[in-house]
Amino acid sequence: MVTMIRHIDNIFLKLAKGSEIRRAVRNIGFLTILQGANSVLPLILLPYLVRVLGIDMFGVLVFVQVFVGYFQIAADYGFSWSGTRAVAVCRDNVTSRSELFCSIIATKLLLSILCCGAVCVAVIVFEKSLSPRDLVLLSLGTIIGNAITPLWFFQGMERMDYFAVFSVIPKALSTAAIFALVRTSEDVALVPLFQSAGGLLGGVLSIFAAVRLFELKAATPQFNKIWQQLAQNWQIFASTIGISLYRNTNIFLLGLIGTPTEVGSYAIAEKLVKAVQGAVEPVSQSLFPMFGNKVGQLSQGEVKSQLFRISKFYAVGLSMLCLLLIAAAAWIVPMVFGNLAERAVLNVQIGSFVIFFGGLNFLFGVVGLVNFGKKNAFLWCVNLCGLFNLPFCFLMSTLFRDTGASMAFSVSEGLLTLLFLRQLSRLKRS
Repeated sequence: MVTMIRHIDNIFLKLAKGSEIRRAVRNIGFLTILQGANSVLPLILLPYLVRVLGIDMFGVLVFVQVFVGYFQIAADYGFSWSGTRAVAVCRDNVTSRSELFCSIIATKLLLSILCCGAVCVAVIVFEKSLSPRDLVLLSLGTIIGNAITPLWFFQGMERMDYFAVFSVIPKALSTAAIFALVRTSEDVALVPLFQSAGGLLGGVLSIFAAVRLFELKAATPQFNKIWQQLAQNWQIFASTIGISLYRNTNIFLLGLIGTPTEVGSYAIAEKLVKAVQGAVEPVSQSLFPMFGNKVGQLSQGEVKSQLFRISKFYAVGLSMLCLLLIAAAAWIVPMVFGNLAERAVLNVQIGSFVIFFGGLNFLFGVVGLVNFGKKNAFLWCVNLCGLFNLPFCFLMSTLFRDTGASMAFSVSEGLLTLLFLRQLSRLKRS
C-alpha cells in the first residue's frame, strides 16, 4: 500500500515544478481520487438501492439519512473549514499541531456523543415521524465516524495521499457488503448498519495514520481548550447551519409534505447532481489552504486578483459540465435507475444548475471570504440564503412537489453566488 501511494505521488510531482505548485498538484490529484470514490461509490450504490428497495422505501431511507445528517453537521461544528486553516498556520510546529489535533478531535467526539443522545430523544418524542426507528438508531455510527475523521488535518498539512487510501477502503468495503447482503426491501436496515461501520473504521484508520505520519504527540484535552475551540468556531458552525437550510433541507421538507415516491424521485436527482458536483470539488478544496498561506504573504489585492483569475477558467469548466448533464439526463436516469425513476429526469435537469453555482460558491465563499477573514460576511450570505430557502422550498414543494423542490435547490444556490460576488466586489474596491 505504501509503495502504491508513493508511486502515485511521484506521478503527480512530475506534473509540476516548484514546491508550492507541486503541493497543489499533488493535493488536487489525491483529492480527486478521494472525491472520485466519494462520488462513484454512491453513484454505483444509488441505482441498486432504488431497484432493490423500491422507490418508496428508498424515499424513507433518504429521509432518515437527511435527518441524521443534521446531527452530523452539528458534531462537525464547522471544523472541516476552520480546522484546515488552523493546521495550515501551525503545521511546521509539532507541539502546536499535536495540541490542535487533540483538542479538535476531543471537541468533535464530545459533540458527537451529545448529538447521538439528542437523536435517541427525538426518536422517542417523534416516534411516528421517525419511523422505522431502527433505521435512525443504526445510523448513529455515521455521526461519530464523521466527527473523528480528520480530513481537515490532512488538508491543512497538504498531504492527502495516505488519507485518500484509508478513507476509500472502508467505504468500498461497506458498499460491497450492501451489494452482497441487501437483496429486498426487508434488508433496508443493513444499509445504515454497514455505512456506520465503514464510517467508524475510516475514522479510526485515518487518526492512526495522522499520528504515525506527522509524529503527533499525545496531549490531554483541557476544558478551557475545548471551550476555546467552540467559542472561536461558532461563526463557521452557524454558516454550516445556513448551508444545510438550502442544501439538505429540501428532502426533509418534501418528506413532510409529499409521498415517499416524490421524496425518492427528488432524492435521486439531488444525489446525482451532488455526486457530479463532488467530482470537481478537489480543485477548490486544494486551493483553500494554498490561498490561506497567500493571505499572510501577499497583499489582499494580489490574492483577490488571483482568485478572480482562477474563477474565470473554473466557471467555463463548470458550465460545460452543467450543460452536459442537462443534455444527458433523459438518457442517464432511466438507464441507470430504471423506468420507475423517469419522473426524476426533469428534477436532474433543473438541479444541474447547482453544479455551476455550487462550485463558484465554494470558491468565492470558502476559499475567498473565509481566507480573507470575512467570516461575518460569509455567515450573513449563507444564513440569508438559508432563510430564503425554507419558505421558498416549502411553497414550491406544496405547489409542484418534487419538481418544486428542485427549483428551490437551484435558485437558492444562484442567490448565494450573487451574494458572495457582491461581498467580494466590495472588498475589491476597498
